[in-house]
Amino acid sequence: MNMILKLGNVDRRILYILLTLVLVVPLVKPVGLPISIGGYTTKVYNRLEQLKPGDRVIMDFNYGVDSKPELESQAISILKQFLKKDIRVIAVAFTPQGPMIADNVLKVYEKAGREYGKDYCNLGYLAGGETAMGAFIRDPVKACPVDFRGRQSKDLPIMQGVTTGSDCQMLIYFTTGYTAEWIRQAGPTKIPIIGCVITVLGPAQEAFTQSGQLQGLLVGMRCGAEYELIIKEPGPAVAAMDAQSMGHLLFILFIIFGNLALILEKRSRMAGK
Repeated sequence: MNMILKLGNVDRRILYILLTLVLVVPLVKPVGLPISIGGYTTKVYNRLEQLKPGDRVIMDFNYGVDSKPELESQAISILKQFLKKDIRVIAVAFTPQGPMIADNVLKVYEKAGREYGKDYCNLGYLAGGETAMGAFIRDPVKACPVDFRGRQSKDLPIMQGVTTGSDCQMLIYFTTGYTAEWIRQAGPTKIPIIGCVITVLGPAQEAFTQSGQLQGLLVGMRCGAEYELIIKEPGPAVAAMDAQSMGHLLFILFIIFGNLALILEKRSRMAGK
């Protein structure tokens, strides 16, 4: 009883130290807590496995550094899958931070020795929101005449034969804001679309998944961790899920001990009276 009372009244600074350790240690050395792979993640993986070597995929990077934990593991894991299948990647962005994010993520291809302009490219930022998306999907080269590196898009080998977005075999967007723009603009072209969104946008995408307008959907860091596991390359998302789970467990223990201590204190006061 005395131990529970002490735990219920422990100095809050000790609790902060414990919480820091519980969150930091799994990030440095992942615990490997079990994570089940959901149906959405499996569906996306299987759909991308249907792509053939040499196919071109448009990847739209619509997120900033503040959303990297939720979306970047998804993007990197998908690129690793594409590397194994020799899929060519055309990156584009409709937010100012997007091209820099894409350039960083595409280092997966660069480090694997793939050739810029032939195996992958970054067409940079295209201003105009949904209007720009419509222009891009109708004619990518005309909408983005110069890529992020200052090269003429029409001269890039990967862009040869791309007169419209439907000349590519897939469109994947990573976003913190889109809910229906690509469905409206790219849907009529019949190009298959996969959405990768932050957690709060998941419910808004459900209807498009159920209607078949989205071929697949990944939501938040959890799906990023699942994708790392499904390609058998655990990374930062798996480590972050370990930290998150351990943090939640610690909070639950705090609540249990705090309530037990409160109950025992009340009983002790009543017994004293």
